[in-house]
Amino acid sequence: MESPDAIQEFRRACRSYRDDVFRPAMQRLVLLCISIVKNRGSIESLNLGLELLRETYSISDQLHALKDSTPRNSRSRDLDNHLSHTTVALESLIAIYGIGAYIVKRRRFEYFHLLLTKEVRPSGIDLDQQTKDCPIIMWPMHAIWGEPDTLKYRAGRIRYLHFENHA
Repeated sequence: MESPDAIQEFRRACRSYRDDVFRPAMQRLVLLCISIVKNRGSIESLNLGLELLRETYSISDQLHALKDSTPRNSRSRDLDNHLSHTTVALESLIAIYGIGAYIVKRRRFEYFHLLLTKEVRPSGIDLDQQTKDCPIIMWPMHAIWGEPDTLKYRAGRIRYLHFENHA
């Protein structure tokens, strides 16, 4: 069994990686996808960016050490305090929704079908309970691993799409 100090150090390292490496990379990927939409880039180019987000989402259930270090049925005050294996899934969902909102705002509906074709297994539940894939745009996440309470509600999800909150 790991010591509490080792677990806390592991979580500090994960938080640092999330803030210093993962989130900046996600922000650049989102900006790239938005730039493709803004400049009417090819559907294939946007599809590649969205596929990276789908793959990032899907990796969350393989982060066993983070899952084991997070109490089940816990909650966080906000997005910055959330650190569990579902962190990458949640960040991917926020990115997908942000890109989707931009597509709709700019009325570039020729890209929208790509969001409906990216299917994933629901995140945040045990692997043996995942029975089928569903579109990532349908928010396939079970919030039991430290996610903020506000994410249970549509208005809370929308609030997290304001990119100035993630600077």
